[in-house]
Amino acid sequence: MGRPRRALPAPVRVAGAVSAALLAVLAGCTTAPAPSAPSPTITVTPATSLLDQAMTVVVSGLPPRAAADLEVAATAKDGTTWRADRAVTADAGGRLGVAGAALFARLQPVTDHGTTAGTTPPSTGGSPYFVWRPAETLTWTLRRSGQVVATGTSTRRITPEGTRARVLTVAADGVAGLYDAPPTGGARRPAVLLLGGSEGGENALLAAALASEGVPVLAQAYFGEAGLPSTLSRVPVETVDTGLAWLRSQPGVDPTRVWLVGASRGSELALEEASRRTDVVHGVVATSPSGVVHGAYPPDGHSAWTVGGREVPWSHTLSAQADDDDAVIPVQRIPGPVVLVCGGADTVWPSCPYAAQVAGRRTATRTSTSGDALLDYPQAGHDVDLLVPDEPVARASYRDGVSPQADESAREQAWPQVLAAVRSR
Repeated sequence: MGRPRRALPAPVRVAGAVSAALLAVLAGCTTAPAPSAPSPTITVTPATSLLDQAMTVVVSGLPPRAAADLEVAATAKDGTTWRADRAVTADAGGRLGVAGAALFARLQPVTDHGTTAGTTPPSTGGSPYFVWRPAETLTWTLRRSGQVVATGTSTRRITPEGTRARVLTVAADGVAGLYDAPPTGGARRPAVLLLGGSEGGENALLAAALASEGVPVLAQAYFGEAGLPSTLSRVPVETVDTGLAWLRSQPGVDPTRVWLVGASRGSELALEEASRRTDVVHGVVATSPSGVVHGAYPPDGHSAWTVGGREVPWSHTLSAQADDDDAVIPVQRIPGPVVLVCGGADTVWPSCPYAAQVAGRRTATRTSTSGDALLDYPQAGHDVDLLVPDEPVARASYRDGVSPQADESAREQAWPQVLAAVRSR
């Protein structure tokens, strides 16, 4: 006869019930979602910035010391897409900061294959520059291992709200160009008449940048527009007389503090005009300059300029040593300050030897050169004449031996000095 089964003692049965309940609870815990990690965010400060203003891009919410890729993209007025990116690494707190304007300056046009090869976009008509709208939306994208983990946007304005922009024509206004003026009010301000180079038209970008700093600007065309010579040949220097008279008459402009700012071939015109009109020109900024008059462009056997209907004598060589002494611009007559900006690696023409010659003649012949400055950047090229810092330029436009970084560094240094000069009394 077998022994009867013994019932489990009550304490054991209770323990078994507790264990079963605990297992059920634990099983339930394993199905609860774990706390999620914070999603990365992109913050741009200021959210709306001006053309020459600094931007700070802060990324937070990354894993500690995480590597990522930060991209900025913008669509220009002509419809081309420009893009730039850089590798970034978060700190121990999962945060990182980037100088947004410097990354923006690295924008390059995107090819048909979606790559940024630094090519000049065909739709710009060969221009290597970003074509601005009044306000551009910048899209910021953060990727990890090729996957998008955060996006953000900011706005880059070419001029502040309230800036008055006006297109001028010879037929309607007696002068062709663009006029950008800050809101009027308060004391009269120094103003700039801006003369571009051999590309013709108006230097709209630099005009906008100056206006964003509170300076009224007339970007005057002197050829290539209706009512003007079709090419840079036998252009009357008196064209600038008309522009000066128009600008000095505008509300908010101090007529005793009007500057000429000329780039490349426009520097010839600015220096020639300032040496003639000592009564109305307060000072000159000449970028990638020449103190010698040259021939027409494209060459046609004539001078680029006339005075009183007669061709201004011109040098047939691209050298600070002109082959005609009468081609040397008499810069010693200019009573006000002359600021010269040049790049030692300029392959278009020897702008730094030209600038040194201008500075030397003024020092040798004038008792005072107060306010004069020679800003010489040995590694920069001809495009230092853009002046505006953090401005995208297609790499394909750079000539052999010229560094885009050197040009950008030169513009960053020259820009505040030019602004200080124009604002001085």
